[in-house]
Amino acid sequence: MAKYRIFDESYYGPGVALGFNNQGNGPFANNRYLTKSPGFYAVASKNYRFMGTLAFHGGANYSIEDRTNPDNTLNFFGGLEKSLNPELWLAAEYDMALNDNLEDQQYGEGYGYLNLGLRWLFNQKLMMEFDLRNILRNGPEGQESARVGRTVKISYYDAF
Repeated sequence: MAKYRIFDESYYGPGVALGFNNQGNGPFANNRYLTKSPGFYAVASKNYRFMGTLAFHGGANYSIEDRTNPDNTLNFFGGLEKSLNPELWLAAEYDMALNDNLEDQQYGEGYGYLNLGLRWLFNQKLMMEFDLRNILRNGPEGQESARVGRTVKISYYDAF
């Protein structure tokens, strides 16, 4: 994974970053992950003070995973985060999955991926996150790709 911020966020404009991430999510089968890796991406983010913090994110990506697939096109995504108080945050993100929507595949069915999360910051270094993934059940019925996933993350940040 590599990421470079080309513009810092300002009062008038969003922060903008370019990057590459080749890590998909879920099991790896048929030369790809259940949810494709973003690949090359550009993203813009802007924060606002509104009863706490409200953040908007949006971008585009091109995955290099499964290059033989004719459905491998430019994709778009977006999300938002809202602080409930200094320790609790709600998050929502939507990946249009335009590069994963051929109906004859065992993966996406054209609904995109909607994810929701709750983040609890214990202090500056320790965080716990609860996520629901693929709420729209994007995938053929009865297959693993059509299930709603649950994720619990515990993150600890410190310097070496």
